[in-house]
Amino acid sequence: MANFQPSWMIWEGEPLPETVEKLAEMGISSLVFDPAANRPETGNYLTVMQRNANHLSQIFVVDSKE
Repeated sequence: MANFQPSWMIWEGEPLPETVEKLAEMGISSLVFDPAANRPETGNYLTVMQRNANHLSQIFVVDSKE
């Protein structure tokens, strides 16, 4: 694990743009996975989970190209 270099940071809410930028400078991408602990402003639990699945798919698309 000493040589492990993370490539993704998963957030439960939208991170600050400055944080995303700093991580990007280190080669780390960010994505949001909303745990849906509260009722969403729009949609329902399943629409939140679908959005999460779409966000997570970015990891697999990018990583499979490497």
